[in-house]
Amino acid sequence: MQKQAEDRREALGQIGHNISPTTSTSSFPLFWIRSGSVETNKPVGIEIARQVKEALESVGYQITLAEAPYSDPLPTNILKVQINEFYFKNYSWFAPLFFTGGNIALTLTLENHEGKVLFARTFQQKGDSNRPFEGGFDVAIKEAMTEILNQIVKVSSTEEFRQALKS
Repeated sequence: MQKQAEDRREALGQIGHNISPTTSTSSFPLFWIRSGSVETNKPVGIEIARQVKEALESVGYQITLAEAPYSDPLPTNILKVQINEFYFKNYSWFAPLFFTGGNIALTLTLENHEGKVLFARTFQQKGDSNRPFEGGFDVAIKEAMTEILNQIVKVSSTEEFRQALKS
């Protein structure tokens, strides 16, 4: 498995944004509080790859992490994770009323050493939280990632996935 997920998002460090009527055309109540975007300095790609690796190991797969470009001996097959979307919005209206909601979309691709795609599937999940104080992003992200990892475990247990591994 590739050591780090490929991050295809435009704003790589941005994982969220706080919304107010001046930043959105949606119909929000008056007095939404704006406080800027949420950035992360942690490598999202490494964390996503680690969680996918652990999910696959939980169902019995032995995963070896590989750094691209690959050296000899070339891996028979390589599992790649691509981050398509990882974005959450934090809405607030007169503290302590908060709502965090967002979406994560990941694509899992199994390729042979020549680059031929043997298996590909996209997983997408929403997550939300209405925690009144700190931790709304964490709760929403954990909710979405947990469901995506459960879907990956389910798909990796199918005959279609197993056959792709043998190709």
